Amino acid sequence: MAGDAEAHGASFAFHCSVDSGDWNASSNEFLLRYQMADDGATLHELPCDFVVNCAGLGAPFVANSFPCTQHDPSFEVP
Repeated sequence: MAGDAEAHGASFAFHCSVDSGDWNASSNEFLLRYQMADDGATLHELPCDFVVNCAGLGAPFVANSFPCTQHDPSFEVP
């Protein structure tokens, strides 16, 4: 499945921690800020059309790091 996703333009980020993200309505894309586990405190930015939150039990915390989702009840921790 990962190969099919990558063949259609998807990117995967493993061993990263998401810092925050913003929705840019004028460009219709997310700007995701993350840190790689192996390069310390360097903050990277990734513009993307879609974000799939696969953070497991931490998914609500990742979702709440996006200001555009902080008030959506579907993203709140139960």
